[in-house]
Amino acid sequence: MQIGNKSWEWKDNKLKTNNMETKDRDEVVMDFHMPSTINYPVIVSRSLPNNSNIPIGRIYQNSGDGEGAVIYISADNDGEEICPPTTDWITAENNFEKYAKQLARKEMEAMFMEMANREQEIKKVRINKIKKTIQLDR
Repeated sequence: MQIGNKSWEWKDNKLKTNNMETKDRDEVVMDFHMPSTINYPVIVSRSLPNNSNIPIGRIYQNSGDGEGAVIYISADNDGEEICPPTTDWITAENNFEKYAKQLARKEMEAMFMEMANREQEIKKVRINKIKKTIQLDR
């Protein structure tokens, strides 16, 4: 992935560039807030490095068939399903882990794009400053 004049790529499960730190791709900590009753959804949060939590979705529990099997429906904050419903809690957890990694990667790429844009803007300001200085000296 090319951002500005820097080349970023995933190597050995880490995002790497020439002169920046590496960030582990699998470094996602999740928290599942269990409800007091089955009528309320499980709130899924992602823990950030500054020890704050951001809710990323909910797991709804449905026992509608009467057979005793609970169906877990995973949805993001907008209420859209992020994966097909499942009767296995571990699968629901794994699906949210994948979703959290996708969100983290998108946020990281957006941050890198913003840094590249800032770098380009700073270069433009410097070039304009040099041009104005040269014109004043004439």
